[in-house]
Amino acid sequence: ESGQISKPYVVIKDTPVGFLRVRTDPDIAASETAQVKPAEKYPLIAETDGWVKIKLPSIFGWVSNQYVEKVK
Repeated sequence: ESGQISKPYVVIKDTPVGFLRVRTDPDIAASETAQVKPAEKYPLIAETDGWVKIKLPSIFGWVSNQYVEKVK
């Protein structure tokens, strides 16, 4: 299957607003650098309290772990 992604990765879950904000740092006050959509998959780079770092095509960013399903 094309677009296969190696583990570990995350699957974005449904959110109240229909997208999930990607931030520059693992902090709710950090700048938003991108938005990801439910059902999209991204490589899992790192984890910290309440946040996961993911790899997008051109950047790295942090998302709330409340809205991701981790696949390891």
